[in-house]
Amino acid sequence: MTIALFAGSFDPITNAHMALLKSACQIFEQVYIGFGIHHEKKGFLSPEERKELIIAAAREYNLNNFNEQNIVQFDGLLIDACKDVRATTIIRGLRTASDFDYEIGMSDMNRAMAEDIETIFLTVPAPYRGISSSLVRQIAKMGGDFSSFVPSCVAQKLNSM
Repeated sequence: MTIALFAGSFDPITNAHMALLKSACQIFEQVYIGFGIHHEKKGFLSPEERKELIIAAAREYNLNNFNEQNIVQFDGLLIDACKDVRATTIIRGLRTASDFDYEIGMSDMNRAMAEDIETIFLTVPAPYRGISSSLVRQIAKMGGDFSSFVPSCVAQKLNSM
């Protein structure tokens, strides 16, 4: 079975993330979403809220084989999270060339620590390239309309905060 772990902050999950998740689910037999918990860094959404929204967004996008068991929270190295779920592939999304410059360095470090885990880069579809979790958070904090950038379940949650 081909198993992949799609890593990101998902704080919050966006339509760009969902487009990548949908692609990954078409390529791999099993896909996990993994996000790190950094104890010295406070996220916009709690880990529980992120998990809840990822599940709701997967339902909204009709990814019926994706459920709570497909979500991995980790507080160590990404490669260790991959090993925990037997993933041989890390999925990372690329929006721009600057994303690639950052991600290739991370990929090299991961490969140096675990040569049996490959990183695959998926490009974000054109309509979603400008969307990032950090921009959605900034727009939300300033009272702007971010609803076209996130699944409707995420928009409802952020609007209620």
